Amino acid sequence: MNESRRHILKSLPALAVLLTSCNSDEERAAVAGDPDAALRYKFRGIRGGERRIDAFKKEGGVALYLESGLILDAGVFNKGAKISGYGGHSAGDQLVVPKTLRLVRYSANSRMLGGITYPAYDGTPILDVTVPIAERIPDEVLDRVRKYKGSLVLKLRIHPKTLMVGWEVKNGRGYPFKRDKFGNAYTTDEDNMVGGDFSERRVQYRYLDGRFQMVESKGWYIDPDTGQRVEADF
Repeated sequence: MNESRRHILKSLPALAVLLTSCNSDEERAAVAGDPDAALRYKFRGIRGGERRIDAFKKEGGVALYLESGLILDAGVFNKGAKISGYGGHSAGDQLVVPKTLRLVRYSANSRMLGGITYPAYDGTPILDVTVPIAERIPDEVLDRVRKYKGSLVLKLRIHPKTLMVGWEVKNGRGYPFKRDKFGNAYTTDEDNMVGGDFSERRVQYRYLDGRFQMVESKGWYIDPDTGQRVEADF
């Protein structure tokens, strides 16, 4: 192999890195002035996961609306979470999680209407608040999902005054899980990157005193009035 060819082959990996960097820089520049494009870029490669919706107490006549006016969910919500899956892609005009959600609670005598768009009920709204969703999810959480091919858990909690948002990572097989002396994998809340306005009470296996034990952790939430973290039994 002549010297010039050897030099070209040695340069190829560095050139690939450079081109990737340039493309990334161009993409960032392209979305810098477009908030919607920036959100789509933020969620690139995120395909979906689990969605949990619960409430501080039993609440009827509640509806959650997407930015488009379509109903995400409506009805009666309890402390026990409604669990479902969500999915899609972040290409084009689609975001895999909502950009915003509008929470509307209607008066007690309201009747649910048929249809999939606003309004879900015929009564008078007694609470109407819109909160950001997509922008709340930290970049490092999404980076973790992409890196280890995991999934994102999106958590929503209906509070008497607002809609709370939480998140968690379900780590993929490639994640460097902690192991006990027998080789069994386990995780902590730090591994799962639990965060946001609240986290539900959970029962998990934890490695304590040289063996796995089932441990119950209290839930918590950030009080919207004081900003203080408060423990909860759900």
